[in-house]
Parts: sequence; structure tokens; C-alpha cells
Amino acid sequence: MAQMIAFIEIPASTGIPLLCDRADALGAHVTRGAEEATIQANSGSIGVRPVPGGVELAVTSDSDAGLQMLRGAIDGFAVQAGIPAPTWQSAPSGRAAKSRLMSARVLSGTRISPSYYRIRLAGDFTAFAKGGLHFRLLIGPDGMEWPEAGPEGIIWPGGIEAWHRPPYTVRAVSPEGDWLDFDVFLHQGGRVTEWCQNITPGAQVMLTGPSGRGVKQAAWMGIIGDETALPVVLRAIEAAAPESGGQAFILISDPSDRQPVAVPPGMTLHWIPRIEGRPLTDLLKALSPPDSDRFIFFAGERREAEDARLWASTAGLGTGEFHAAAYWTAGWVPPAAQRQARGDVVIPADAE
Repeated sequence: MAQMIAFIEIPASTGIPLLCDRADALGAHVTRGAEEATIQANSGSIGVRPVPGGVELAVTSDSDAGLQMLRGAIDGFAVQAGIPAPTWQSAPSGRAAKSRLMSARVLSGTRISPSYYRIRLAGDFTAFAKGGLHFRLLIGPDGMEWPEAGPEGIIWPGGIEAWHRPPYTVRAVSPEGDWLDFDVFLHQGGRVTEWCQNITPGAQVMLTGPSGRGVKQAAWMGIIGDETALPVVLRAIEAAAPESGGQAFILISDPSDRQPVAVPPGMTLHWIPRIEGRPLTDLLKALSPPDSDRFIFFAGERREAEDARLWASTAGLGTGEFHAAAYWTAGWVPPAAQRQARGDVVIPADAE
């Protein structure tokens, strides 16, 4: 087992609830005690406890790569929450830690519908071909050097707080793992929306990943998501067994945002225009799940995800039958250091 210890200089009465609430929003399993808590995620676990002057986090994983994923998530949480950056007190012993840092090039960018832009990247994505649903796109300030792998993880020029690291779902990956597609939901003021407007074929990009195992499969599936969750909802439908049943609802900003997808005969897919004004949680309550062999996946804004979890706790759904993911937070303003996007770095296609 690999382990790291982090310290955050924040009162435990504030910091521990913040950490647990964020982990809940991301779909991790949180066990809360009188003072301490344990967070169980795909990549490993985080033990949280109060110590003099702040909060200590004991981060454990089966692999150095998983450990670095958790470290990145904790560092990113601190930036987003506006709390002091964690101080990492120990690192994996022995071999250098793997960072899951990937370099790629833009092959193409295509406006596939009024609200979505599809980017195709060229690179070594064999890790995604074998599994892995999500990655983080790295966008830094103009003129900043790219991050690089160090012996204890990723080295972030300017500090991690200077880097915008939005998560995205892999829409498709080639069987050989040499290209990858992802879809961007275009919206006013979006950092990646601006990036899409300026990106050029041949430009270098960097990402971290993969992470995530996909939506859990069951005989009956309820799948609900807003515009930001459209790629993961479609991936879940495509991965469903032919005999699967269930209901899927997707909020879309424009009727032309519908995408073709093969839906199992026993499953119904509903495209709901946002203009109808139906809250995402109302769509959740419209589901009619059976009593067993069922799974419900919900993805949307952070407060909606919190409401969805409250609904699940009163709807008789057991452990492993429900997952709510928060893909964005209404009203969140990125740190000032992140507000200027990195300019295009165009690399000739024949460059070494």
C-alpha cells in the first residue's frame, strides 16, 4: 500500500465537514464519526481527523498512480474551496510516483450541435482503451511552462492554483488507443468554451487520467443528467447489456443537441428541453424502479446532487443502488490566477 499524509491549516470544525461534503458530491462513500471521517473513493481511501492547528489527511491507495490521483483531487479541492493549500508531509517510498500526466495533440475540433464541440486528440490512450471513463484537461496561464512529472507527483509551474483542470468524459477512443474524442458543453463564460474557440489542429495539450469506472450496470437502470452529463449518460446507455431495462432522461439546451445512440429495447430515453423548466430532481422522482437488481445514476449541479442524495436516502435505495455526481457548482468563481487561459501552442504535425 502507498500512503501520503497531508495537513490543512483550517479549523477541524470547518475543514472536516467541507471535505466530507465535497467527497459526497463526487460520489465517494463517506463514513463520519464523532470527530473523524473516512472517505472511500475509486483510487483509494482518505482518513480525516482533527490535529492541533488543523486537519490531517491520511491518504492510502493500492498504487502510486492512485495516490497521485487522490493528491490532485485534494489539492484541487483546496483551490476551489478557497482554503489553505495542503502541506504534504510524506511521499511514496522506493520508486518514483507515477503521475498519469499525458501529452497529446489536437487532431480536430468540430461543432457537432448548437451546444457541443467535439475535440479529437492524438496520443497514447491505451490506458483508456482498457478502461477509464474520465480525465482532466489542463489549462494554464499564458506563457506558462507545461506541468511535468516529478519524483513525488506532478510539478505545477506557478502552483496548482494557477491551473484550470476541468474533468471530462471520454466519448470514444480508438481500439488501438491512438486517438480519443471528448465533447465540450459550450456556455457563456466557460473557460473551455473560450479554449475551443482558439484551439488549432496540431496544438499540444496535456491531461491527467484516466479515472472512473463507468456507470454501474444492473438489470434495470435509471440514468439522469443535465447538459454537462450528456457524454457520460450516452456512454452508460451504450455500455448497457442488450437485455437491460430502465429509463434515461437528459436535459438539453437545444432540440438539435440530440445525439444518435443505440438504446436497449427495454430502455426508454427522453430528451428534455431545458426551456420546459423541469428541475433535474423532478426527473429523478419520475423514475419507476423495480424492487431489486436496480441502479440509479444522477449527475448535475452540486446542490441538485445533494438533493438527489437526500431523495435516495428516503426512497429505500440501498448501498450500491444509487450514485449522484456533481459536475459543476452554480456561482463558483475560479481563482484570479486561473482566469487567463493559456494561449495556443501550435506544433507542426511533423515535429518530433
